[in-house]
Amino acid sequence: MAVHTYNSWGRTRGPKNIAGAHGTAVTVLAHDAPPTAVTQGYSTENQRYLHVTLDVGAGAPGRDLNIWTYSHASGLWGWFAEVDYTTSAISFDYTVVVEIYGADRVAFQRQTGAWTNAPTAIYAACSTF
Repeated sequence: MAVHTYNSWGRTRGPKNIAGAHGTAVTVLAHDAPPTAVTQGYSTENQRYLHVTLDVGAGAPGRDLNIWTYSHASGLWGWFAEVDYTTSAISFDYTVVVEIYGADRVAFQRQTGAWTNAPTAIYAACSTF
């Protein structure tokens, strides 16, 4: 008799890294290249919250990030939110939590042509709670 093995996250309390193993950074698209293919971005397993952490590196301001969501129901990517890290007061790693309402996929894009002192890395995780 076969044993059923679940392959989705189900309801999660602790955030799960959407790029792979914990500590794996996401890929950020260029400012002039929003997502267009269903294979772009990262699967969210229809979780409710997206946790985005910016490793500021040197701590200089000038980073802003667009978040795009994909819905299998529409078959389209849509701009969802901007995460603004441009304040000069941010000289430390910074996390925001965004409610993504069960979107199927998310992608990240630089909002402007160039970042002032690009971040060391951007990490993303999803959770139900």
